[in-house]
Amino acid sequence: MTPRAASQGQPFGYKQDFTDPFHTQSAAAQNAVVTITPPASGAVRFDSSTTPGLASIAPGASVAVQTSYVIPAVAAKGGSESDSAYQGRLAAVNGSVLTASAAATASGPSGQVSAPNQSASTTELVPILGMTKKQLNQRFDEIVDFAGLEHFIDTPVKNYSSGMYVRLGFSVAINVDPDILLIDEVLAVGDAEFQRKCLEKFDDFRAAGKTIVIVSHALESVRNLCDTAGW
Repeated sequence: MTPRAASQGQPFGYKQDFTDPFHTQSAAAQNAVVTITPPASGAVRFDSSTTPGLASIAPGASVAVQTSYVIPAVAAKGGSESDSAYQGRLAAVNGSVLTASAAATASGPSGQVSAPNQSASTTELVPILGMTKKQLNQRFDEIVDFAGLEHFIDTPVKNYSSGMYVRLGFSVAINVDPDILLIDEVLAVGDAEFQRKCLEKFDDFRAAGKTIVIVSHALESVRNLCDTAGW
């Protein structure tokens, strides 16, 4: 896994419509002010000077404003740093919950109208080497389904059992679509259903001409899966 650059902005994917709260209080909203607070960032204020459409919002009309947040970056792995120490620093970002909020006020014929502060949260995932954030989002459901972790995907990885961790790691690895896949005892974890899915995936990879290297103490698995073996 590798962190993103600290300067990279990313849409939060958070949407809040204040139109209805405004129009239940006033026929028209004048000089609206929208304040958005992105994750780990200062509040960003939008008004009629920055967004002319906020000067007057008629019933049925809407005005869109958006901002982005700076992704917390992890420094590159140091030359003397162990893999476990580096993974620990990555884990501090991966799976962290980020929260954004927004509020809006405006003037109406009877005085100030407002919409309550609304907040939403998302889980930040550190990008995986060989897969962009967009690709990860596109394959996220498939990764979770293959690993069989639908009911635990919002649980911090640090609380996973060793078997859950290996299943998730293997599911991610095969979705990178590698030309060479290195596997260490993956068939020793999971239930029969997970092992069946693994074997089917191995068959797909072999049919596509990909190379699979298996490290295992299970000699029967080596006999069934490998063309050549070394010890």
